[in-house]
Amino acid sequence: MSEAYRLFQLGLTKLNDGHADEAIVPLERAKRLEPDSMSILEALGRTYLKVGFYDRAVEAFETILEREPIDAYAHYCVGRASDRLGQRTEARHHYRLAMFFGPEQRIYLETMRAFMARAFPEEEWFIADHDDGSLAADG
Repeated sequence: MSEAYRLFQLGLTKLNDGHADEAIVPLERAKRLEPDSMSILEALGRTYLKVGFYDRAVEAFETILEREPIDAYAHYCVGRASDRLGQRTEARHHYRLAMFFGPEQRIYLETMRAFMARAFPEEEWFIADHDDGSLAADG
């Protein structure tokens, strides 16, 4: 087992056990060893979100999006971090892309609805459910 993988597994275990603060060091060390690992970047981004390092979370997930621009989860996480930073327009943009690229994930829809009601209450916005189960956003 490589050192990067061992550190990644340690960080992921800490994160999944609810100890995000303890996950940062092993995940950052793993990233230095394997800077191109999407799995390490995602775990590090999730960790940053959990501990409130929103700028770092945006950076981690935007790195993923540079390599995989249609990654719905990365868009969702950039939306969450941008929302926490008060960057409403950026958050809305990424929440919409998450819904577009991951329409089967209801959490993206639910998050977008709550976000729009809170951040843009003056805008009319809705989701239409089609007969085929697909969704369409308007607004």
